[in-house]
Amino acid sequence: MRLQPVHLQLETYAFTNINIGPNEYFFKAAADGSNLRPINIDDIEADLVTLQEPDESNNLMIELKIYTTPNIDTKNVRAKFSITALAGFVMPADMLADYLADEKTKLAIVANCAAILYGATREQLHSLSCKMPFGLITLPTCSFNNISIQKTEPDAEAKPKKTPKKKTAKA
Repeated sequence: MRLQPVHLQLETYAFTNINIGPNEYFFKAAADGSNLRPINIDDIEADLVTLQEPDESNNLMIELKIYTTPNIDTKNVRAKFSITALAGFVMPADMLADYLADEKTKLAIVANCAAILYGATREQLHSLSCKMPFGLITLPTCSFNNISIQKTEPDAEAKPKKTPKKKTAKA
């Protein structure tokens, strides 16, 4: 099999938040001899944000936050976690043109970025949890095909809010 060049390159990534711990019932369940289950796909959620849209530098920056669902039955799950990763991707000019021109292509490119970053996040969480008393956390394999993207504007909170002017009818 001949390998093909990849057009979307992961340039850099970093973890900005990692929080891992047993649930409230872990030690009680261990004392009782209860079995707690590992985390499955229904127990996690993900938020995906594009932090920087690509420009002439061809850089795309995304943030992916993966966490245990707040409303799960925590008595049955061994651990809870939250992990946030930032990643910068570089794409060639022709891919950038497609990204800017077509919404479906944009979603496909961001879904690929999220899948690449999810794999790195999955490995990091697995490595950090290996010596924890509740055992390994291995995130399930998942797909980002049906994603929705949140966009952030830099300094969005710093901008003053405009109050709408009242329109009055003239007689």
